[in-house]
Amino acid sequence: MKDEERNYYPAFYDTAFKASIASEDNKGMMIEFLNRLLDLHIVDIEYLKNELEEVDLSTRGKRVDVLAKLDNETYILIELNKDGGKENRVRNFNYFASIYNRKTKVGMKYDGETPFILVNLSYRLGLNAPLKEVYQVQSLTGRKYIDNFLIYEFNMDIIQQMWYDKNIKELKKQSALASLVITDFSLVWKDDEFMKELGKKIDDINKSETYRPFLTAEEDIQFQMNTYHESGVKEGFKKGEELQKNIIIKNMLEKGYSTLEIASIVGVSKSEIENIKKR
Repeated sequence: MKDEERNYYPAFYDTAFKASIASEDNKGMMIEFLNRLLDLHIVDIEYLKNELEEVDLSTRGKRVDVLAKLDNETYILIELNKDGGKENRVRNFNYFASIYNRKTKVGMKYDGETPFILVNLSYRLGLNAPLKEVYQVQSLTGRKYIDNFLIYEFNMDIIQQMWYDKNIKELKKQSALASLVITDFSLVWKDDEFMKELGKKIDDINKSETYRPFLTAEEDIQFQMNTYHESGVKEGFKKGEELQKNIIIKNMLEKGYSTLEIASIVGVSKSEIENIKKR
């Protein structure tokens, strides 16, 4: 197949995102991305271990997309969700609560001052949902229960539609979100150094024989998950999703993917993969 006939994978794909915006070798990309997305003014970031420590059985060995500490002492968790439905919201909140629980314990007291932010970048919210929602823990009358806990949810369906419509004017207002979906950076930002650098990185990733197997495997996984999501909801989404994930892992093992590669693509722990190998 000729290169021009291949699928082009934008930065929203997990592999592309982690090799470009979230690359630990170039923190400047993530710093600029977060400054644009959340209107921050950070100049440094510390990436933290993205495999959750065991707090309970539900979080043991689970991997998050990005976990970091900003130079203003804020902890931030970023999750890219190809399905922003209830199941993934509960999962992400569970991960976030696990991190909050672990990081707020200081000595013999709880830290109620250090900020914690969860960023959900989500598809399947629908075009009628808001572009951006900010959630807090508060009463029905708006009184905050705790002050240091925020959840941002961004509707990627709207950004994707802007790109389909080539609505360049609106895309420029949302440059951080737009950077995740566009596939031709020359059409939008010719004088934006961040976007020019990102565009080059995404082009290189799509041409790379190292990254393309991961990108196509990630796409295959999503197609299979989408098929189940459409046909198997009535039978129980959770049970079916777990079964489907196990089948995918077995298929990847048969194709020669390493444990580390599967853990990175599917988002499971090495121990889970080893257990599947033994079955």
